[in-house]
Amino acid sequence: MRPTGRSGALLGVKVIAAAMSLAIVIGSGVAWTIYRDFTSNVSVISMDGPLDANGNPVADVDGKDLNILIVGDDSRAGATQEELDELGTTDAGGGENTDTIMVMHVPASGEAASVMSFPRDSWVEIPGHDYGKINSAFNYGKQDAGGDDSGGATLLGQIIYNLTGLKMDHFIKIGMLGFLRVSKAIDGVDLCLNNDMGLKQDSDAEHPEGYTGIDLKAGWNYGVQGHQAVAFVRQRHGLVSDISRIQRQQYFLSAAFRKIEGKGFLLNPLKLRDLVTAVSSSLTVDKGLKGTKLLSLATQMSALTAGNLTFITAPNNGGGYRDDIDLDVVTLDEDQLRKDVATFIGHPDAYTSAAPAAPGSFSVKVVNDTDGSDAGNTAIAALTALGFKATAQASPDVSASTSIQYPQGKEAQAKALAAVVPGASVVASDVSQVTLVLGNDRARVGAPTAGGGGSAPTGSGSTPAADPGPDVRTADAADCID
Repeated sequence: MRPTGRSGALLGVKVIAAAMSLAIVIGSGVAWTIYRDFTSNVSVISMDGPLDANGNPVADVDGKDLNILIVGDDSRAGATQEELDELGTTDAGGGENTDTIMVMHVPASGEAASVMSFPRDSWVEIPGHDYGKINSAFNYGKQDAGGDDSGGATLLGQIIYNLTGLKMDHFIKIGMLGFLRVSKAIDGVDLCLNNDMGLKQDSDAEHPEGYTGIDLKAGWNYGVQGHQAVAFVRQRHGLVSDISRIQRQQYFLSAAFRKIEGKGFLLNPLKLRDLVTAVSSSLTVDKGLKGTKLLSLATQMSALTAGNLTFITAPNNGGGYRDDIDLDVVTLDEDQLRKDVATFIGHPDAYTSAAPAAPGSFSVKVVNDTDGSDAGNTAIAALTALGFKATAQASPDVSASTSIQYPQGKEAQAKALAAVVPGASVVASDVSQVTLVLGNDRARVGAPTAGGGGSAPTGSGSTPAADPGPDVRTADAADCID
C-alpha cells in the first residue's frame, strides 16, 4: 500500500473543476432530471458572514459580484474498496484539513472570472486560536461549532476577509473522492511535463516506495485520470515548493476546463450524467447555493470560457523554515495581497467612466492608521496645498496598506483623490464620505497622476483585468509544467 503522506491526497483543482463543470452543465440546458438528481445529493450547510473589529457585519464592497470560497480536503467518505485501492489507502475517512483553498471572483456580468489560490501552509492569524497554518482553520472552526462544518466555513471565510477585505458570498467544498471520480467522468486530461516524474522524484530514504505513486513522463501525457490525476496534483516531493503544487492544481483545472467545454462534451447526456454523479458524490455548498440557486449561479456564468478564466496565487515568500516558530511555513505579503485583490476583482463601471471631480468641490476625511503620529497632519497639509479640503479623524488602528474608501455615487471624488495618492487601493465601502486611510506602506500624497492613479478599485459590475501580474495564467494556456 502506498502511504498517503502527511496530509493525504492534496487535490487542489478538484473543487473548482466540480463547481465549473456544474455551472456549464446546467447552463447548457441539460435535462431537469439530471439537475434534480444532482441537487438531491449535495450536502448543504450554513455560513455566517464576516465581522469587523467591532463585531458588526461588514459591507460587501463589490456589490452584485460574487466571491466563492472553494476548498478541498482529503475525505474519502463513500469510497468503494476499488477506489480505496486506487488511492493507495485503507482509510475511508480522511482528514479535515482544507489543503486546497481558492477564492473565485465572478463579476455580475458572468463574462469573466478570476481564481486566487492560497498556499496551504500560509501562516495566518486564526481568530480564537492565535496563529497557525491556514489549512487548519476549517477544522478549528468545525470543532468550535461542535463538529458542524458551518463553523469551519464561517471561520475560514472570516480569515479570508481579514486578509483580503472581500466578503465570501458562497462556499463550496469537495473531497478527494470527488476529484478522483470527476477525472474519470471526463475521461482524463492531457498534461505536459517538463521532466519525468516517477519513483526517483517521488521517494526518499523514509519512503523508498514513493509517496504518491506518480508515473508520468516528460512531454505530453494523454487522458490522465484516476490515481495518476490524484498523484499529479498531490505530489510534494520532487517539486520546488508548495507553490509548485498550486501551479499544478491550476494547470490541471485549466486542462479539465478545456476538456469540458470542447469536443461536444456538453452535448453528450451520458457523459453529463456521469459528471453530475461524480461531482455531487462529495460536494458541500452553503445554503445560498441550495437547489435552484445553483441554476441561477450557472446562468450568470454561462458565458465563461477557458480564455477568460484567470488564475493567480496570493503573493508570498515562497515558503521556508522560520526560527521563531520552528516550522516550515509560507509567509504572505499582506501589503501586496491587498493591492493584488483590487486588480483581481477589477474596475467597477461607475468608477471607470467617472471624470475626476475638482479637488476643492468635496471634503476628504484623513484617517491615520500608521505607526507614526505626524502622517495625518502631513497628508492634510499636502492635500490642502493641492486644493483639497481635508479633515482629520483619530484612529487607534494600524493598517498595513493605504486605501481610499468611498460611498456609492462618489466615484468622481475618489478618482480625484486617487490621482494624488499613488499606490493607494481604491475601495467602495459603507463610509459616509471619501476617506483616505493612511497605512504603513508609505503611500503618500503627491503630484497628480494622469487618469486617476491608485490601484485598481473595487465595486459592483467589475470585470477582472486580463493580466494583473507576472504569475497570472488563463485556462486556455496549454504549455508544459514542472
